[in-house]
Amino acid sequence: MKDEDKTKEQLIDELAELRQREQNLEAERQRLFAILEGLPAQVYLIGPDHLFRYSNNFFQERFGNPEAKPCYKVFHGLNEPCEQCTTFKLGENMKCEQGEYTYQDGYTYRNNDIAFIDIDGTEVLLSFGLDITERKQVETALHQSEEKFSKAFHGNPDLMAISTLIEGRYIEVNDAFVEITGYERHETIGRTAQELGIWALPEERDYLLKEIQKIGNIRGFELDLRLRSGEIRRFCLSGEIIDIDGVPHLLNASRDITESKRMEKALSLSEECFSKAFNTSPIVMTITSLEDGRFIKVNNAFCRIWGYSHDEIVEHSSLGLGFWLNPADRYLVKQRIMAKQSIQDMEIGFCKKSGEQRLGLYSAEGLEIDGEPCILSVLTDITELRQMEVEMTRLDRLNLVGEMAASIGHEIRNPMTTVRGYLQILRENKDYVQEIDYFDLMIEELDRANSIITEFLSLAKNKMVDMKTTSLNAIISKLLPLIQAKAMSKDQYIKVELDELPYLLLDKKEIRQLILNLVDNGMESMSSPGVVTIRTFMQKKKVVLAVQDQGHGIDCELLDKLGTPFFTTKEQGTGLGLAVCYRIASRHNAKINIETSSTGTTFYVRFPSLIVVTTVS
Repeated sequence: MKDEDKTKEQLIDELAELRQREQNLEAERQRLFAILEGLPAQVYLIGPDHLFRYSNNFFQERFGNPEAKPCYKVFHGLNEPCEQCTTFKLGENMKCEQGEYTYQDGYTYRNNDIAFIDIDGTEVLLSFGLDITERKQVETALHQSEEKFSKAFHGNPDLMAISTLIEGRYIEVNDAFVEITGYERHETIGRTAQELGIWALPEERDYLLKEIQKIGNIRGFELDLRLRSGEIRRFCLSGEIIDIDGVPHLLNASRDITESKRMEKALSLSEECFSKAFNTSPIVMTITSLEDGRFIKVNNAFCRIWGYSHDEIVEHSSLGLGFWLNPADRYLVKQRIMAKQSIQDMEIGFCKKSGEQRLGLYSAEGLEIDGEPCILSVLTDITELRQMEVEMTRLDRLNLVGEMAASIGHEIRNPMTTVRGYLQILRENKDYVQEIDYFDLMIEELDRANSIITEFLSLAKNKMVDMKTTSLNAIISKLLPLIQAKAMSKDQYIKVELDELPYLLLDKKEIRQLILNLVDNGMESMSSPGVVTIRTFMQKKKVVLAVQDQGHGIDCELLDKLGTPFFTTKEQGTGLGLAVCYRIASRHNAKINIETSSTGTTFYVRFPSLIVVTTVS
């Protein structure tokens, strides 16, 4: 009995121990599953039938609860086992494998597959997969970046190199480096620029190293490099410190700027020459925008002639400042320049700041400044030249008429005097008393013809003049009663304003004739009662005689013809009065200018002041 009792006790103990082991095993199993559930990796068990026997939380978060779905359905959405699957083959044992897989969820995993026998004796596969998606993306990006860098490095047309920071030994150079410097790649790797003699000024390397160590990079550092051929060329270097396996290196790129520097120097010289020629030219030069005529640049001659400062002109338009007398001229210039045509010696009217109207020859070429179409204009003031041409033409005609007058004037006058004498004798004859009116008419016409010849003779170029030191005011004062009497007969008035003047060298008779002709013209220009003003004054060291009327003015088209012998606008005029005035002025070295408007005309006779002795006579 005792042996039997002992055997029972042993069985009970063994059973208790077995139960304890089972409990411990279950506890370990639960702890294992708890660990598996909390792992940041996918863990699953698959049987030979491709069905999942277990999957942890991480797996189900990514793929959902597989339930009764086979692995090929869960991972690849297929309805049949994968043809390329090497883990499950009918009639073969499961294989332990390690590999990387990208599933339809878009994630990439590194899987370790382990085959073992389950508690039921079935061969199953335990798969443990780590999510390496992010790492793969980083690796892919890194690979792409390295590939891009390699392409950018070797395909860059600029000279590029990577060297150790301190010693400057080359560890890589690009194709452009080899092509530009003439050194092969195997000749440069492991050597420094100083050893190869590339740095034309070796001390620049030390300066570059100090500068780049301050901030980690450098931009636009210009230096001279010596090529293998010995030629020295100018380069613009940029570089930065990069880390390679924990060691600082220098990545630099150098662009050949030799030709651009030469072009810059040539351009600078060209711009300097243009600027000096532009600003010092005595001819007016401007640069304006094509579209609106805005002044971009004007030279000193423009400011001097127009009376504007640079600040007043720049950014204002030529039309806005009233430069163009005829805006249609500006439109024509714009159209010609837009058609890629140049303009040469176009005659235009322009206006100064003071309002004075001038005449000029205009030339222009199109150009572009910072992408904006502009006009380079050149203008020559020909106002005085045109006036001189008109004056020369008038004087030539006067000279011709004067020579004619000197040649034939006396020959005509003598027979006319004889005829007039006989007419006076016959007029006294009683047999012709009934024809006395005819004799008077003939004598009157002969006297008129004689008066014309007298004026005609006064045009003679070689006419003798009697110049004496005389007061112009005195001549006017003595002539005034005669002029006033003539004006009163026409119901007109003479106004006199005389300033202090110096004495002049004058021919009294000729000056009296000049004054009478100008005053007569003034009175005849007024169809109704009016005032003729005679003034004398000093202006810019010249003595000025001004005769002003209140007529209707002179047509601008006729101004250039005034003073031409036999040109007249009067029905009874001879066309010699003003011609005589111009001839008298010429013999006195004086000039006649005219200002006219709808309210009247003023003739200015400007005498040179030679003797500074004033008088108020």
